[in-house]
Formats: sequence, C-alpha cells, structure tokens
Amino acid sequence: MRTSLNGPVILFGNDNPQQISDTDAGPNIDYQANAVLDSRYVSQVTAAGEGAQGGVLCWSNPVEMELLSYIPAAPGAANIAAAQAPTIGGFFTLATSQTNAVCANIPLVPQGTAIQPSSVTTPVLALDFGFAVVTTTTAAATANILTITGPSPTGYTGTATYGSRFFYPGQRILVGGAGNAAGTVPLSTVVLATDRYAAPGYAVQAAGTVLIANPALFAGTNLPVGTADQEYGVAVKPVVKAGAARVYDPAQMGTRQVIVTASGASTGTVTIRGYDIYEQPMSETQTIVGTGVTAPKKAFAYVSSVQLNLGSTLAGTLSVGTNSTIGLPIRTDEFEYSSLFVNGTQILTSANITFADQTPVATSTTGDVRGTYAMQTAPNGTTNRVVYFYQKPIATAKVSTNIDFRGYTGVVNA
Repeated sequence: MRTSLNGPVILFGNDNPQQISDTDAGPNIDYQANAVLDSRYVSQVTAAGEGAQGGVLCWSNPVEMELLSYIPAAPGAANIAAAQAPTIGGFFTLATSQTNAVCANIPLVPQGTAIQPSSVTTPVLALDFGFAVVTTTTAAATANILTITGPSPTGYTGTATYGSRFFYPGQRILVGGAGNAAGTVPLSTVVLATDRYAAPGYAVQAAGTVLIANPALFAGTNLPVGTADQEYGVAVKPVVKAGAARVYDPAQMGTRQVIVTASGASTGTVTIRGYDIYEQPMSETQTIVGTGVTAPKKAFAYVSSVQLNLGSTLAGTLSVGTNSTIGLPIRTDEFEYSSLFVNGTQILTSANITFADQTPVATSTTGDVRGTYAMQTAPNGTTNRVVYFYQKPIATAKVSTNIDFRGYTGVVNA
C-alpha cells in the first residue's frame, strides 16, 4: 500500500494553549530510513507501471540518530561487587549502593514480556542509571520535593536547574534508594511539577526542584533518577514519551563493560549475567587473570548476577566493577557514518571503536552485538559528556524488519 500526496503537508500540534486536544501530537516515526525524491522522475509518483510497481527513484536521506548524550560515571574496580572470596560455582554478593554509577534493585521486565502491574519484575543492578541525580529529604514539608544536583552542575552549563529540562509533568520515574528507609530500593512516583511546567492544580516549583506524587522514604544525596514505563511505573524504561512516540532517551542509553579484578593468582572463568539497554538477556564469560584484570568485550546496561564457574581456583579475592569503555546503542559498522564527541571535542579516528560483532549467533564469548567505544579520556561522572550520532547506511536500514532486525540492533544478545 502506498500513499502519495502532492503537498504541501503542514503538521501542527495542539493549537489551543488552554487545552491539549491531541495527546498523540509529536514527532513522526519513520520506517527503514528516509529518502529524497529525484525530481527528474516526479511523474513516476502518480504514474502506473514503473512508478506504481517498480518504485520511485530517490536518494537515501537517513536521519542522523541522536543515540547518546550523557556523562558516564567514573569507572570503579569494585563498584558492582566488593572484593570477596566466593565459593567455586557460587555467586558474588552485589552492591546495594545508590549512585549514578550503579543503582541496586531496579525493577526490569525482560524483553518479550508485557509490562503490566501483574508482571514479574527482575531486580537488577543498573549501570550508569538515569538522566539526573537528586537530593531527597524525609521532612514532612519537603519529602515530595526532589532537588536536582546534576548529573553535574559543571556538565550542565554551571547550573543545576538546567537538569530540569529532563523532567515533565505526568512523567513516571524511579528514584534510586528513595523507596524505603534503608535506601536500598527505588521509589516509583509521578512528576507533578517542575521549575518550568506544572500539571493542572499544581504550582511551578522553585528553581532546581521537582514536585513528585509520593514522598521519599530515604534522605539521600546524588540519588539517580530514571524513567519508568509510562503505563504503570512498575519497571525501568529509558524512553521519553513524545506524543504517539516512545523515543529512546539519549541521556539514559549508557552501558558499560564489566571487569573482574583478581588480587591473587586465581584461575578459571567468571560469568556475568544481565540485560542490555533493550531488556534483552545477555551474558559474558571472562577468563580470570591472576593478579590482574579480565578483558571484557560486551557492554551491559543491567547486571543480575556474577558467578565464579566450576573448575576455577581462587587465591585471594575477586572484585567486579566497570572500566572506561561504553556501549553503542545501535549496530555500528562504519566509523564514517558516526559523529562522536567527548567533552566538546569531536573524535576523528576509529582507533578506540570496536565495531559490532556480526557472528550469526551470539554466545557468552562473542563480542558486543552493537559495538563499543573505549574513551580516550576516562569518564569522571562530572564532565566528559559523550554525544553520539549515527546515520544508518541504507544497505542495513532497508533490510531491518520485525522478523530480521539485525540491521539496527544487531543479532540477538545472548
């Protein structure tokens, strides 16, 4: 089926400033890229034969996708699991901290499972979680107020209020650690007002603050905030709701490689299990390097377990953390289609890019299915913002369907 218009086409949103008449107004959603019509053959559009059956001549005009725009947290050799001596075949005790480097007990619904109140969520450790960090209080007068502290005032043009651009009324969010008195589970709540906008019946807030529907149960600083699914708020979903679209949020698409550090002459393997940024289960088996650091390949968004495999030997302790390598959210095959910036400087060489592993069937020992970038300047959680754009080549965009989606997101993680 084809729809042909001679235009012009004007798209407009809500034209009544007092009432939202169409909640689906927002950006268009295109399928398999875009194309510019070759005006020499414009008559083909309405003609039979070649125009109707063979297609209209045009040039590929892909959208430059905004994929990453965030400040990765500083790496840490033990921010996922502190140094410990797990039993052979046993599992590590994972961190319970709530920072933007790691955030414990984030509820996740694995890909392929419907998000609904009755869904069974998987509590995971989220890496580089959320789009902002906040301070919470349990004082009665301010328990429903989030004070924005970042990701970083330096990274946000010197003012924390700039971070309020990520919040909007009606947005369902998860506030790491604010869901219980111990500070170990997130708070699921709804944004009612920011310092720019307010839902009906609520007032615009003071600069750098956000009003939420439920009070924080834990008083903490630099607690990470990420979006939840917008239907029920029961699971993490790194998207921005924009009319009819749910747009993957470049501020929340960060993923990291996981490393294991040995303090003694240990041998054997460790398997990390978790999920990618699209909630697809994934795993990686790494070889222990005695008194050294393993060599990871994949970038994780969420970690659910780390296991010391049978056949290993342990001398001293093992710790689990992150390095300075981040994941790319879309299958990246050619650097020439990339625009990559770090802390305001464009990266002009592919030397630190590992392109997508296109092995037909992913395993726990194959590479990252979308590719990774080893930051030349180590992330520090305050500056060194990473901004990444990618134009999908028509050769891969045109073949990506719901049956075979490798052109965009690579082979299925495993």
